[in-house]
Amino acid sequence: EFEWAGMVDAPVAAPILPAEPEKPSVARRIGDTAVQFGQGAVTGVKMMSDVFGANNAVSSGLGDVNQALDGLLSATAQNDKQKVAQIMQEAEGKGWGEQIIAGLKAAGVDPVGLAANALGTSLPTMATMLIPGAGPAAVAARMGAGVAMGAGQGVGAVKGQIYDETKRKWLEARATPEQAEAKAQEAAAYGGANTDQMAIGGVLGMGSVLGAERALGKVLHGASKAGPGMLGRVATSTLAETGTEMLQGGQEKFATNTALNRQGFDVDPMSGVIANATLEGAAAAPMGAVAGIPRPAVAAAPAIDP
Repeated sequence: EFEWAGMVDAPVAAPILPAEPEKPSVARRIGDTAVQFGQGAVTGVKMMSDVFGANNAVSSGLGDVNQALDGLLSATAQNDKQKVAQIMQEAEGKGWGEQIIAGLKAAGVDPVGLAANALGTSLPTMATMLIPGAGPAAVAARMGAGVAMGAGQGVGAVKGQIYDETKRKWLEARATPEQAEAKAQEAAAYGGANTDQMAIGGVLGMGSVLGAERALGKVLHGASKAGPGMLGRVATSTLAETGTEMLQGGQEKFATNTALNRQGFDVDPMSGVIANATLEGAAAAPMGAVAGIPRPAVAAAPAIDP
């Protein structure tokens, strides 16, 4: 599960980009990538925390951690974030073709940083692949835990984004902070108008285990039978990772648009949906490709006593 908004906070108005900063050193770029990975990891945990209530104490603390990490980024990385935000904002209200181009353009601004962020966000589901064992029961345990973790992240991602965007919109409409908070909590409440969108997010999140996580599980514990060659493994893992992230990314944006409409704001339900899906799919593709490179060993069949 990758949430690009966890790395780039979309501005209320298109930002005026500052002059292009000097290119940082290789060491500084490596540091930026490490920070972006850390921001992704924090966001991945925050998604799970948001399941228990958007903006709860833990989620608020994790949000503060991400803000602190943001301050460690170089001027170039900060500028790249603003470029991505501007591209994505300008894509809203455009046709599907223009949104696809915008998503790919945004992904090309800082592909290494976005991939690092996506990897960090996926750590909770990847951690479930560490459950030991090679038999059917162990495989079922790993997949079951991964599905549960993915579902939780899917629900939390949608719930958190609905809360954040609803609150932002009401503040923009000059509501008091108390009124905006109440509206945001209402929009993100279980049993409320947007429960359907949170449920869809959870279902789509279950598919997280089909991409890089599944490939990682086979590398760590072996496969039941010999698989395809490297090109086949890379293609399969990349397509699975990209496809699941595109579905989740698009649905998260659609859910937010739908929630805003239900609050009385005039928002096109498909505004930015295709661009967001494209960006998230492109950001996750390298992770899927790398996970498919190692050849899994074929797990030995358990001995049967005569």
